[in-house]
Amino acid sequence: MARLLIEGFGSSNFSIWTSSSLVSGGAFAGYAAQTGVKTLGASISKCYMSAKIYIYESSFGPQMTWVYFKDSNGVVIGTVITDSSRYVKIYKGTTAGTLLGTSVSPLSLGIWYLFECYYEPLNNYGKFQVKLNGVTILEVTGDIDTTAGLENILSFGIGPSTGGQALTSYYIDDVVFDDAGWIGNSYIQLVVPTGVGATAAVWTPSTGANWSCVDEIPASDTDYIKANVAGYVDTYGCNNLTGTIGSVKAVRVMARYAYEGTPTPTKQKIAILVNGTNYYGSDLTPALSYQYAEKLWELNPNDNAAWEDADISALEIGMATVA
Repeated sequence: MARLLIEGFGSSNFSIWTSSSLVSGGAFAGYAAQTGVKTLGASISKCYMSAKIYIYESSFGPQMTWVYFKDSNGVVIGTVITDSSRYVKIYKGTTAGTLLGTSVSPLSLGIWYLFECYYEPLNNYGKFQVKLNGVTILEVTGDIDTTAGLENILSFGIGPSTGGQALTSYYIDDVVFDDAGWIGNSYIQLVVPTGVGATAAVWTPSTGANWSCVDEIPASDTDYIKANVAGYVDTYGCNNLTGTIGSVKAVRVMARYAYEGTPTPTKQKIAILVNGTNYYGSDLTPALSYQYAEKLWELNPNDNAAWEDADISALEIGMATVA
């Protein structure tokens, strides 16, 4: 495994989080973060996290939790916060647990920081490390117990893990979790449908062009495409990435879907078109009410190599019906 979650908040919804009370700061912008929790399908032994963080008020309450980890029993086993004086602290467990380290200097107001964390929960020789702008400011290693519960991670979160903490006065953006290695300075860009794709509008639009029925941010449930034949694929051309692209680490495609009546196809799946070939996510069983799904491709499925900027420029995204 590698990438576990990527979140740039540009989609104006928080469907990739298992639960959240995140509050939007506007499309294409960093969001005023409250809480977001992600539960994995299986536990892992270690976790890396990267995000951009920004504090814009000096009186923001007792503390801010930047990241916390829970084991498979649902116990908070490790936490990173800034306290009311903006010093970074790491704890075994919650802030009611054991303080493992405090930064030498406080964070400044009105500055974007690249915040990174590595956590390995072990009863002996565990590790907890925090970097700011690529420089290690806290490190706990050696014969140390770094877990307040089990020696695994099943879920992680941003924002407060317990009550009584400030929920505003800061921003967090470009959030990435990974279990393979340090993430570094990553940026997450939004790609949306901007024109007709190679499949030439197989699904039926509610009005206008197919691609213009699925490009809204936030999503509109009165503007949609529909199909009642299994095996129909609809994909759309998208905008290019902006700026100088060093490398592309992953592509995550999101979709909102539902069914009505008694359709012939019983399932749907996310589709992408790469170099003339369609690739798909897992089969999805729609409900009468709309729900979100996602598929993350860490490698280009067409050549099983890292994505390139040119791949994204030619990428088409969409949906397919399944019998």
